[in-house]
Amino acid sequence: MNWYFFIAASLSFLTAFVHAYFGGKEVDTIIQATKSLSVDVKTVSQIVWHSVTIAFVMMGGFCLRYSFSPPNKDLIIYLLIQILAFSALFIFYSLSKFNNIFHYIQWIIFLIIGVFILLGNKNVIA
Repeated sequence: MNWYFFIAASLSFLTAFVHAYFGGKEVDTIIQATKSLSVDVKTVSQIVWHSVTIAFVMMGGFCLRYSFSPPNKDLIIYLLIQILAFSALFIFYSLSKFNNIFHYIQWIIFLIIGVFILLGNKNVIA
């Protein structure tokens, strides 16, 4: 068993749950209740919101699979790019909008997941 991928899977599933349940209450519910936003904007917001949840569930699923079987190099590279992109977005907007890298701290868990994916497949980029 590859414990690095198993930990990455667990953190990905946990992130999906926290995003959907707690984040939904904190962010999406407020957006949906805002009267000044059009139905189109609210709908796109929900699509994007749930797409991120799905991305983390899928990442968790692939990492769980790779806990027990050899990983696919191309898919690992994709997962790493995706998790780094999520991290970069949170860092960029935390700094550009709030001048504080820790305003949105989600990037920390994203990078931790990425580190465990890398550790799980040390030779993926070689």
